[in-house]
Amino acid sequence: MKKLLLLSVLLLIFSISFAQIPGNIGYNNNYDSQKNFGFKGGVNFSNIHGRDVEDSKIKFGFIGGVFYDFPVNTQFSVQPEVLFSMKGWRFEDNDFDYKYWGKLSYIEIPILGKFKLNSINNVIPIVYFGPCFGFNVSAKYRVEHSYYEDYTDTGTIDYMNVFEFSLVPGVMLEFNDRFVFDFRYSIGLTDIDHFEDEYEGDYDPVKNSVISLMLGVKL
Repeated sequence: MKKLLLLSVLLLIFSISFAQIPGNIGYNNNYDSQKNFGFKGGVNFSNIHGRDVEDSKIKFGFIGGVFYDFPVNTQFSVQPEVLFSMKGWRFEDNDFDYKYWGKLSYIEIPILGKFKLNSINNVIPIVYFGPCFGFNVSAKYRVEHSYYEDYTDTGTIDYMNVFEFSLVPGVMLEFNDRFVFDFRYSIGLTDIDHFEDEYEGDYDPVKNSVISLMLGVKL
């Protein structure tokens, strides 16, 4: 309940901030025809990394949300986003027919600095980089084991951290100032859990690592 309340407040502040920005602040007449607001969605290829992580595999998940592009000049802009991002990992042991999925869901707010390169036939290549503030809203697992008998279990993963900080480098292609192809890598810098608080001994923190492919449209 506390997580949902926190996220609701953050999204409300984010929406109000957009609503309070006059249309001509930070712009000049060269940007009047530029489309700034848009939607995007796609797929995550996520995993976890850490010294104690062995043989984990990529898990697929959805990522999508909204963005708004604030031009600073003809080549540089700042783009905040609000995204729903499904992350996690999976593990399989074929010898014992054992499968495990960790399923994590986040509300993320990346703040991206975008640098436009020279356009080619109405296609604008863009490189970007920025911080991302993530808030965990769900952490679940699923286990399937059929070596001895068919067995399935699902539940909530304990000891998850609510907040995640990551860095997001990436590239975009904008077509006719309307359609967007987005490729990014999210590098988690904070632990996904606080299991070390309950674990006595040598424990290596675990972090998210995510590659995302998205398609978007600017309105």
